[in-house]
Amino acid sequence: MGSAPAWPLRVDDASSRPAGPRVVSDSAPEENTDTFCRRLGFPRRIRLLSAHDYQRVFAQPERSSDTVLSVLARTNTLGYARLGMAISRKVAPKAHQRNRIKRVIRESFRHLSLELTGIDFVVMARTGVIHRTNNEIRASIEHHLQRLVRLCANS
Repeated sequence: MGSAPAWPLRVDDASSRPAGPRVVSDSAPEENTDTFCRRLGFPRRIRLLSAHDYQRVFAQPERSSDTVLSVLARTNTLGYARLGMAISRKVAPKAHQRNRIKRVIRESFRHLSLELTGIDFVVMARTGVIHRTNNEIRASIEHHLQRLVRLCANS
């Protein structure tokens, strides 16, 4: 008639669906996992969202550019850095290309976010960026962000 399952079914208290075997991950720190996950996220407060925010940066920016990216920066009064991106279809015609570029930029920004305080950044891709590797894009954005932090501190 019926056979028993290969592993014993457990029912979680919070839901009625059975819970499978639990896997313990060693990748997250033990002391405060919530803080760790939030720090690696990309919440709304650290994004440039409105046209006004972009216009403010475009009005009087500090600039840094190379053959891969062009980055504009301007200090803000918020005490934390914010990021905006302008990756056009002219530079990367396919959506998956634009998404890859934005993903690499966001990742680099997150890793440097503790060093970046009180600055708004707008990153624009340049022609040929789709032929660059993720490491080349990452090196370029990290160079620009560190350079612009120095420039904004001097002004």
